[in-house]
Amino acid sequence: MRSVYNTLWFIAEPIMRMISGALVGMYAARYLGPSGYGSLSLVITICALAMTVGRMGIDSVMVRELTNAGTHEEKLKILSSGFWLTNIVGGILYAGGAVIALFVSDKSQLLGLLVYGLALFTQGSLVIDYYAQHRSAVKTVVQIKVACLALSSAVTVAAVMLSADPLYFYVIPLAEKVLLATALGVHQKYFRLPSRYPFAAWSDMQALAGAAKMMWVTTIFQSLYSRIDHLVIAALLSTESLGLYAVAVRFYEAFSSLPYLIASSLLPNMLRWKSSSDKEYYSKLRTLMSAFFWGCLVISVLSSGAFFVLLPKFMGDKYLASVWPLSIMCCAVPFLAVGTMGIRHQIVVGLDSKIAKRSISSSLMSLCIGVPLIHYFGINGAAVSLLITTISINVAFDFFDSELLGLGKIKLSVMAPFFFSK
Repeated sequence: MRSVYNTLWFIAEPIMRMISGALVGMYAARYLGPSGYGSLSLVITICALAMTVGRMGIDSVMVRELTNAGTHEEKLKILSSGFWLTNIVGGILYAGGAVIALFVSDKSQLLGLLVYGLALFTQGSLVIDYYAQHRSAVKTVVQIKVACLALSSAVTVAAVMLSADPLYFYVIPLAEKVLLATALGVHQKYFRLPSRYPFAAWSDMQALAGAAKMMWVTTIFQSLYSRIDHLVIAALLSTESLGLYAVAVRFYEAFSSLPYLIASSLLPNMLRWKSSSDKEYYSKLRTLMSAFFWGCLVISVLSSGAFFVLLPKFMGDKYLASVWPLSIMCCAVPFLAVGTMGIRHQIVVGLDSKIAKRSISSSLMSLCIGVPLIHYFGINGAAVSLLITTISINVAFDFFDSELLGLGKIKLSVMAPFFFSK
């Protein structure tokens, strides 16, 4: 019962962030206009990629390492290693990025990179979040995150109402991360952790980085896959085109994150089913995949039509060009949902090493397909690239690996039950 309670709290913050991102992001985009919102999206994309690199993949292994640690002293050593590793790498990335940013011709983007890039120095505090996950005591941490998000959203809305300078839209998310880091620092006293972490030994930091190496590569390519289209559009088209595309992506990500969150919460149950009976496990896996695929397909069809009416109404005619990319992206959600369940299956059966290969392949495919499609068809081409890549990586990829072939057949039987037998 405690694990279920912990899971519900764990997914609460991403759901709130998804809703806030869509609603508040829409409000800000309407104020900034396609060009201004495109500049904001480009800066956020670059900084988000830098933060992914700066975490060194430890966000994927810290909970495991803390759980396996035998004594409180060993756990403190891991926390110190994680804290200092992310801060050192973050400092290096910010210094390098600041030098590169000086060559950016757009002054608003230059200031945005220098301001929001400071968020790299707040990531060390996330070790407290990982410690709370390890203790299955995430309720207060989630409440802190939601409170910071709510305050940030309220200030963003106020900035729009007061016609604030665009620079404030870089300052506000930075302030949210600083506030979160401060609040987590206060909360760590609840766990009887030290207020300051002693500088970790290089050998300990190297050991933690080594343990996270594969997941670091995986998360980098996953982040690239979700953001490489933004960079290509900015390079080949314009910030206005990026702003139009970024609005479509906002709504798409809000929709597509739902199956991911649900699938993540189901992982403990899937592990239990697999340990009790293979027959029961595969039966329930097929049922879940079917519910994910057909449920998302129905919602995608209905929402695609609704967007043609609702998006121009709420965003204005200047964002009318965002409707077609969004409708195309919605077609990818059912296949993404099936792939999300497939990834959980790989974790259950011990094939999680395949996830890294899938992530790398998705990034390379997105780049190879996206560049020509964006060059010739603009932001609609970017949406088509996303659709093709999503289907290829989440379905076709399984048929090129003998260990994943059975999973691929299950997916086909779910998506086309009349043509493929169970």
